[in-house]
Amino acid sequence: MTLTRHVLPAFVAGLFSIGVAQAADAPSAIPAPTADMKAVRLAAANQLGVLEYCQSRGDISAETLDIQRKIIAMLPPPADAGEAAAEQTGKGGTVSMGGQTISIEDAAKRQQTTPTALCKQMETMLKQNMAQMNSQMNGLKK
Repeated sequence: MTLTRHVLPAFVAGLFSIGVAQAADAPSAIPAPTADMKAVRLAAANQLGVLEYCQSRGDISAETLDIQRKIIAMLPPPADAGEAAAEQTGKGGTVSMGGQTISIEDAAKRQQTTPTALCKQMETMLKQNMAQMNSQMNGLKK
């Protein structure tokens, strides 16, 4: 898998979907993290860093960072401290997923767009996904 066309939006949507599934299916006791969940947590931490990078450029709002933090908080607790390194990588403007990395700038060039456009696309998808999750969670409460 390469981190090119449509990966950043898919990254946002995929992480969000996993977070929603975890929250909806979560038993009263939080399960122990699996290898897959570790990868999800690392990807979510990296995404938070990427979003912080985007915000530092003035491309997205602080509200978007809050949404990502809420999603991370829904995931089972981490098994190790690898998340800090993943977030730091993201803060440098690098997306890391599945052992591959690409800078926001390179991803934008490959998609014939700008880093600002990618950041805004991530923000839009994250906000849409959070609204969808809130709707689903409200449906579960009924």
